[in-house]
Amino acid sequence: MSSSDPDSKIDLLEAPEDVKRKLSKAFCEEGNITENGILSFVKTVLFPLGSMNGKTPSFSILRPEKFGGDVTYTVFEDLENDFRDKKVHPGDLKKAVTDAINTLLAPIRKWFDNAELRQLTEDAYPSPKPEAKAKPVKSNKPAASANLPVDVSRLDIRVARVLEAKVHEGNPNSFVSTVDCGNGDVRTVVSGLAKYIPLAEMQNRLVCAVCNLKPGKFQGVQSSAMLLAGSSPDDSIVELLQPPAGLEAGDLIEFEGYAQADRSSPEKLNPKHLIFEKVSEEFKISTEGLAEYKDLKFSTKNGPVSLKSLKEGRIR
Repeated sequence: MSSSDPDSKIDLLEAPEDVKRKLSKAFCEEGNITENGILSFVKTVLFPLGSMNGKTPSFSILRPEKFGGDVTYTVFEDLENDFRDKKVHPGDLKKAVTDAINTLLAPIRKWFDNAELRQLTEDAYPSPKPEAKAKPVKSNKPAASANLPVDVSRLDIRVARVLEAKVHEGNPNSFVSTVDCGNGDVRTVVSGLAKYIPLAEMQNRLVCAVCNLKPGKFQGVQSSAMLLAGSSPDDSIVELLQPPAGLEAGDLIEFEGYAQADRSSPEKLNPKHLIFEKVSEEFKISTEGLAEYKDLKFSTKNGPVSLKSLKEGRIR
């Protein structure tokens, strides 16, 4: 991280609300354990600190009972495996790390809480002076993606068909699937579903796929889409979203009042911008077992998208 970007580092005297703000912006993609600074911080800082003087390290994630309840880890690999298998949500991990950092910094803040030391700190690290604002330059270029709304219109969610699925050679908890996303667009997709869904049920089935995420390597395999699944509040049951029968790969999934993502020039969502994570926080399973964004159904020309048995829960 570069200290030239004030949001890329946390100072010893950082206010609790600033720690929370900076951690909330940090890149932490669900299931990604290879490029995850939050997990690396837990591994290289929090666990070693917790094991000092022969103590057993302890890292706790506090969350509502409907999302699995509180859990405490004494071995980092257990946390890493649960995050990889999507049993721990990025938002819950960030909150736990925020709480841990603020606990560590609290005595330092207290010790510096006097006028003399505050002045010493200001003299050593003066607050940056605001730069003069440059005059805006008019441009006829379309607005950058950073200015687009963060809602479901940013996601290219389609009906897709799993042509074939195999268990990942290096991870028995994951599938590597060949997925037809429509119009000859066939992709490889890695999903952490093997613990929950029998391999036979993955073959030649319709699914809902997010098709405009930036491709990335997961567990050594390039993955070019995401299969949407719902989970029970305690994460003990996970089911793929079920489009209605009679649909074809590539058919639209729509949300009333929201535009469809432009497939002619699709925006590839950079995982560091957390667009999917922010939008999917509004995904849920209704009491009727239907997939919803806010209170809007995942709709197709043949009816709403549903789940096999789940009534209430979240979608990821």
